Amino acid sequence: MHILVTGFAPFDNQDINPSWEAVTQLENIIGTHT
Repeated sequence: MHILVTGFAPFDNQDINPSWEAVTQLENIIGTHT
């Protein structure tokens, strides 16, 4: 199975971007395939 997960840095002078925040939470889960 292949999964593509994307996240973008904040844009339009915003401090945070929800898509990027979600992706950062997946680093340890996807990186170790747990």
